[in-house]
Amino acid sequence: MRRLLAVFMLGTGLGAAAPSFAMEACDVPMEKWQPREILLQRLITLGWHVRHIRTNAGCYEVLTGDVKKNEHPAFFNPQTLKQVEIKKPNEQ
Repeated sequence: MRRLLAVFMLGTGLGAAAPSFAMEACDVPMEKWQPREILLQRLITLGWHVRHIRTNAGCYEVLTGDVKKNEHPAFFNPQTLKQVEIKKPNEQ
């Protein structure tokens, strides 16, 4: 199933938007995901200004905003809701 999803993502160009590292960090079956509302409430409690939560490469991608309206992405494992580091392809 994961291979089929990876082939679909590459075929549609979605794979280029998220590094493969994200798939490894967030390789969780959907039935084990926690609802995004729980993540949202945790982040609000911590003082985050959440603009949007979406799914990206198997992770929850949270877009936060600052006072200058710049968006900053953060990625979370959907089962543990722990933040995961996403490295850009040119980082080592």
